[in-house]
Amino acid sequence: MKRYFILYSLIFILFTGCQTQKNLTKSQLLYKRGLQHTKVTKINNNQTTTIINVTYLNPIKSRWDNKYYNFIIGIKTAKQNILDNTKLTLNQTKPKVIKSINTKDKIYKTIPLKNPWAKYYLVSFEKNDNLSLVLQYDKNNIF
Repeated sequence: MKRYFILYSLIFILFTGCQTQKNLTKSQLLYKRGLQHTKVTKINNNQTTTIINVTYLNPIKSRWDNKYYNFIIGIKTAKQNILDNTKLTLNQTKPKVIKSINTKDKIYKTIPLKNPWAKYYLVSFEKNDNLSLVLQYDKNNIF
């Protein structure tokens, strides 16, 4: 009798676990996709001076898959002028659009891995035929 109870319990747990995965809300699915396309890096000079979060938007939602490569870039640094002295390139091309994101903006609420002290930017680059994307920032020019 105990064997059947344990067997039925395990089957029940297995199916209910699978069932909750199917019932994710739209915002949870977007968050999950956003998290999969987010990278975090630190710039160190004997201590962490800058933390950068980058979320690639194109594969997350079809509205972002346009003629640009679109990113949300969050930067937390000890210095004030974040993008003023920074050379940011994608496959050695300069961005077409850099727009500051305010905490009241609608897109701010969708950012995965938010750092409340970071400043966020929507950065867009012209699409090209490259198969790989290399986002670079010139460390010598930062801050």
